[in-house]
Amino acid sequence: VARYLVHVGEEDSAHAFIKRAKRVAVDPWLMASEIAIAQVARAQSTQLRKAQRAISTKAFSDRDVSELAAAVGGAELMQGNLKEARKLFRLALERPNDNVLAQAITNQAFLQIEVDEQVIRRAPSNVFEGRALQAMTEAKFEDASRLMDCWAEEEPFSSRPRMLQSYVNGALGDFEKAKQAAEIGLVADPLDLSLRGNKAYSLAALGKLDEAEIELNLIEGHRDDNYRPTNDATRGMVAFMRGDVERGRQLYEQALDSFEKRKEKEQVTDCLAFMARTMKSANAPGTDEVLKRAVERFKKEPSLAAAVILRGLEQEVKAVEQPELRKTVQWEWNPETNTLTEKRELTRKGAPGLVILGNSKLHK
Repeated sequence: VARYLVHVGEEDSAHAFIKRAKRVAVDPWLMASEIAIAQVARAQSTQLRKAQRAISTKAFSDRDVSELAAAVGGAELMQGNLKEARKLFRLALERPNDNVLAQAITNQAFLQIEVDEQVIRRAPSNVFEGRALQAMTEAKFEDASRLMDCWAEEEPFSSRPRMLQSYVNGALGDFEKAKQAAEIGLVADPLDLSLRGNKAYSLAALGKLDEAEIELNLIEGHRDDNYRPTNDATRGMVAFMRGDVERGRQLYEQALDSFEKRKEKEQVTDCLAFMARTMKSANAPGTDEVLKRAVERFKKEPSLAAAVILRGLEQEVKAVEQPELRKTVQWEWNPETNTLTEKRELTRKGAPGLVILGNSKLHK
């Protein structure tokens, strides 16, 4: 019930409902829900302090504390307490569920914790959201799209898996599948403007230009400036497809300028890659020049979607380098006793997964 209320935009009612639950103060799963929904509702949690005490005193099993530790870790993250947040997410990742994995991957830039196959294997087999997000971070967009189908079937009320699926399929150039994903997502949430923007893009790419403009007009009717740069880029695509090269370039450059002013570096890279592909598809003059700009931009500020698009345009671009992260598991091998020991604690950033012990301790 609380999840439904959040879905329909009644966050305050959701929080009021969950905090009245009789067992919320003793059930770690309900406690975690209250903390998470309080964050969404921008309300004060009634259970946060109790949860912190329960975790510190080990009142619950590792399995039952997993989502609770992630919820408290999320609250610490919002307060900027990165060290405490990392400690809590390390605990949550001992026995993670799909939600915990998804949170850890989504907040990886702040937590600096590597969610690798060893961590994912600790979760139940049907962790589709976590695996889909992990595939995206590795630029494995085909795998991500397949996993998002499973994720969406598991959460048909949520528009997020279809929003991401329409995006990755758009990057892959599978515009029909991108459109279908967006349309299914809009059934779950007709007010999701990101989904509507993805639908507009896929319609334009399929040559359904009038339909694309209808979607763009609907988005602009909401008067939300957050969507203006993306809308400008898609209108630029429509203009190119109609043969209006000058207008197309003007709108794309307008979008690029907006992204630059907002310091949204990856969006600038993505926009240039999408622009180059659009111009090539429309046989527009100046395509080679824009493609060169896109490749040069990628070298300075790489992005996952741009890597996929540029490879599709037969450009040699290196894989996006992943930052050095902390591991939750490190193995120690003692050659004298021929024993391998698993250590479950956060390592320093970039630490090796395997350490060979010697007389002077810790040699790679």
